[in-house]
Amino acid sequence: MASWLDDLGLNELEHIKDGASAFAQELHPINSAEDFISFVVALNLYPPGTPLRAERIAGEMPAGLSAPAVRYLLSKLPIVDRLASQLRDDPSRKTVRLMPDVEHCVACGLAGEAVPLVVKRADKCSSPTVYAEHGRLKGELNGLSCPRCSAWHSMSYAEGGTRIPAGKQVPYPGATASSRRWVQLSQSTVFENSLLDRLSAQMVHSHTGFETFCHEWAMRCG
Repeated sequence: MASWLDDLGLNELEHIKDGASAFAQELHPINSAEDFISFVVALNLYPPGTPLRAERIAGEMPAGLSAPAVRYLLSKLPIVDRLASQLRDDPSRKTVRLMPDVEHCVACGLAGEAVPLVVKRADKCSSPTVYAEHGRLKGELNGLSCPRCSAWHSMSYAEGGTRIPAGKQVPYPGATASSRRWVQLSQSTVFENSLLDRLSAQMVHSHTGFETFCHEWAMRCG
């Protein structure tokens, strides 16, 4: 009986070793648990769509992990990126990185032209104040620009360029739809959409004013 149990234990140990070896090969060139944790944290800091994402992630990692290696890991391990996405709602985070959910220039679209947008340079991102359910955050907005008319695209609207008159904005279709998490009202202000929904509901049903709502939000968020 003891010999049979010993054999069973050895077989299980070999199975664990084989699985660990295969997982280690998938993670190469990450060689330690500490490096893996650093990798997941960096993915959380720089979500998909962030300009120079691989380079920024590599900058958060110990020496030896290059931007090409980061891109290779992301192509092999999309599940790790999904894991990181679950960490982005951590209330303790004070910076939120924003990327517009639009692919084509809305100004050129009014003329019937489908012009793909391009990412602005990483060092040209803006820093709007973000009002979220759990408090006031610092935003890092990586806007998009049109290569044809130079219109700048934020989270909810486009402005500037050669086709949009000065001082005017062109909102995206469904810019304030509940499916969009963030709504940008000005260059310096972004709101979490659910916060605006609650404001609207309280104004309708409780006749709550904007200042009263802001005071309640500030007290709730500390």
